[in-house]
Amino acid sequence: MLNLVPTMRAVLNAVLDKLDPAPDRAYLLNSGDDFAVYDCCDDGAVWVRLAGIRPAGTAASGAVLACPAGFVATLGVGVVRCVQAMQEDGASPESATLTAEAEQAFADMRAVEQAIRCTLPKRTPTVGTLRWAPMTPEGGCGGGEWTVETLIEPCC
Repeated sequence: MLNLVPTMRAVLNAVLDKLDPAPDRAYLLNSGDDFAVYDCCDDGAVWVRLAGIRPAGTAASGAVLACPAGFVATLGVGVVRCVQAMQEDGASPESATLTAEAEQAFADMRAVEQAIRCTLPKRTPTVGTLRWAPMTPEGGCGGGEWTVETLIEPCC
C-alpha cells in the first residue's frame, strides 16, 4: 500500500520552515480537487493535499499493468493569507496595501517552490512540472497553490 503521509509531512514541514511569517495553521489533506479555506487571518494557513494518484506505466497494449512501474501522485501545496477586501463604503483597498499583499504572495510563492524542490527529490523523483495557480481573493483570503507530480515506487 502506498503511504504518502511521510512525504507529505516532510514537504509541509519544509514549507513551514521557509515561509516568513510561518502560518499558524497547517494541514495534511486528502481533498481531491480543491481545499476550502475557511479562516486565513492571523498568519494564514498552509496545506499539502493529495489531488490524485494514477498508475505510472502501461503495457504495450495500453492496458494498465497489474504491477505498474510505480504510481504518480499529484500533490497540491498551498498557502493563504488574510487580504484586504472591499471596504464598507465600497472603496477599494489602498494601493500600498495591495502592493504589500502582492509582495507577500510572491514571497510565499517562492518559499513554497523552494521547499518543494528541496524536499521531494530527496524522497521521491519528481515527474511533473511545478505549476503555480494564484487564488482569487475571496472572503478576505488570498494566496495560491503549487501542484506537482511525483513518482511513488510500487510495493509489488
